[in-house]
Amino acid sequence: MNDFTKGMVVTGVMLLLLVITEYDVAPEPTHLPLYAIGLLLLPVAFYYYRKVDTDQRSAE
Repeated sequence: MNDFTKGMVVTGVMLLLLVITEYDVAPEPTHLPLYAIGLLLLPVAFYYYRKVDTDQRSAE
């Protein structure tokens, strides 16, 4: 399993944990920033893992 796949799995698990912890408590407006932060981090994580993947491929 390459780093890109590992990264996507980790991101998926983090999102799953976020959803589980969100629905554990009442979805009050105070929890909305967590969703916003999570959604903002997704493209950053995706870009980072893609960059690592292409760096490794060019190194090979």
